[in-house]
Amino acid sequence: MTAHQFRTVITKLGLSQVQAAHVLNVTPRTARRWALGEVKISPPVAKLLRLMQEGEISIKKVKDAAA
Repeated sequence: MTAHQFRTVITKLGLSQVQAAHVLNVTPRTARRWALGEVKISPPVAKLLRLMQEGEISIKKVKDAAA
């Protein structure tokens, strides 16, 4: 997943970078670095984001699993 794809997916999900960071259980700095393309997004995170975008898994379920 590219930085552009990351930004597009979180926008479609209605999430800011900070909100996406909380959902994905990473720091806001990590989400910002993904969005800028400074750090590669791991395949599991990319897959999770795609599943969320496709409606296969809800943001709430991801949040609950990270708690």
